[in-house]
Amino acid sequence: MLPIYDARFTIDNRGLESRIGILSLNQRIVKVRYEDIRSLELNQTLLDRGINVGAISIGSAATSTIEIVFDGLVEPVEIKNLIQLERDSRLRKASSDEKKIQAAL
Repeated sequence: MLPIYDARFTIDNRGLESRIGILSLNQRIVKVRYEDIRSLELNQTLLDRGINVGAISIGSAATSTIEIVFDGLVEPVEIKNLIQLERDSRLRKASSDEKKIQAAL
């Protein structure tokens, strides 16, 4: 039961956050902005696909490793798609803003 209550995953308008070790002596908090997401991986076993659960691994541009793993998610494909849509939207907006700035110069 400890892993259930020892982690908290947050997805909000700023990005993603993972808090592991809430009930432990050491706590690890990782935050990743949508714009900084480098990779999104969905991990499911055959059984996981049958009951529609899984894990999403998120890597950021800051490191070459996976920084956040959201494990035990219900409907992980939909969550992954929502994160991907938000990431793509933010990257498109940043790209268009950059083009406007360059055109103004």
